[in-house]
Amino acid sequence: MVTKSTFSPRIAIYGSGFVGSCLTRLVVDKGWKIVSAYNRAGSKIGQDSGQLAGLDRNLDIPIQDRNSSLSFNKIENSLTESDAL
Repeated sequence: MVTKSTFSPRIAIYGSGFVGSCLTRLVVDKGWKIVSAYNRAGSKIGQDSGQLAGLDRNLDIPIQDRNSSLSFNKIENSLTESDAL
């Protein structure tokens, strides 16, 4: 018998290409929370993660430039802030 898990991680996605898009769809299907998404500089910066992943809705998680905003402290703070909600 398969039981539904109450496990609910908070996810930071790095990369918005094929694998990142597949991961975004998987995370959304599982009902897990995406707290941030990063990509190297380019045309995807600023776009919504849901739209880039081919979902029919925005996730309100914009793709951020890894060079200007990626730091482990920032990711850790994003994950920790989610605990307070």
